[in-house]
Amino acid sequence: MGDFKKKSLYDIYFKMTLEEVVDYYQQLRKIQLENHDLVKGIQIRKALYGVVKVILMLDALAGKRKVTILNDDRNITLDYISRYKDQGNPYELKKHPKIYAATHMGRYDCESVVQAINENANILMSDPGVSYKDIDGIMLRLMGVTWFDHDVKEDRRYANERETEVLRQGGNCLLFPEAGYCIDPIAPVGEIHPGFAKRAIKTNANIVPISLEQYENDGIKNYIVNIGNTVLTNGTNLGDAEDLSFLIRDEMIRLKKEIWAIYGGAKPTEEEFKNDPFALDKYKERIDFMMRDVPSYYKITNIVKELYRPSEVAIKALKDISYL
Repeated sequence: MGDFKKKSLYDIYFKMTLEEVVDYYQQLRKIQLENHDLVKGIQIRKALYGVVKVILMLDALAGKRKVTILNDDRNITLDYISRYKDQGNPYELKKHPKIYAATHMGRYDCESVVQAINENANILMSDPGVSYKDIDGIMLRLMGVTWFDHDVKEDRRYANERETEVLRQGGNCLLFPEAGYCIDPIAPVGEIHPGFAKRAIKTNANIVPISLEQYENDGIKNYIVNIGNTVLTNGTNLGDAEDLSFLIRDEMIRLKKEIWAIYGGAKPTEEEFKNDPFALDKYKERIDFMMRDVPSYYKITNIVKELYRPSEVAIKALKDISYL
């Protein structure tokens, strides 16, 4: 490891600047990648999940937030090859690690999913910034987190290999495959990167699609979580990864529409958006609502930069409301 020295949490939180911490973690990830020292403590973190969930519930209560589970259909399996749905065998399902693939819709979506899934999952998080040094960072470390900086190629490779190793060791993963908040004015779910599908195929992991939406009534923020069927990846190969990711996105869209059907807030169709003279005002209101709890340093420009494939409609709409 040469002159590199590991830092304690005390150093990270009280002695180092954020810039020093960002540089430190980039160096640490590089060394871990070179030495194939990627994953430790999965079983310990699984045991700590109960503690994490209680802390998150107390934090939500203090912040006047609640998590409402609309449906939890993980016990129903959807076979990728046959597209056949069936009642899952709990014993067989436990043999496979899971990738929870959730929609990205604003601050507290990660915490809401962690509460809803009721088990530990390593969280994939890009450009963590202040999360290295704030209270959220402590919770992420307890759950298990794969941090990486999106603009650093070696970091992206590290994230992919570490997530793969978590699954190989029997751990679960939680990620938001749109990569950034869904700022599209018409698409229920943004385009998603197929990397997680490749990892699932390599490790024989199952995939559980999840959709979220947020509402607020009488000062209480309500995060609706809709958990879909467990998608089985048996019999797939890497050539199926993109098509598998399309299936997961379709399921996420279905789950999102189920939420809207009950709680409202559906996005307009492209024709409705183009023909409504107040469409941009409604779009701005939706964006402002989504961003209301986001730290001031995290801008729309950051989101657009992180998104896998932001649509031309979204880019134009953001420019039209002067957010880009």
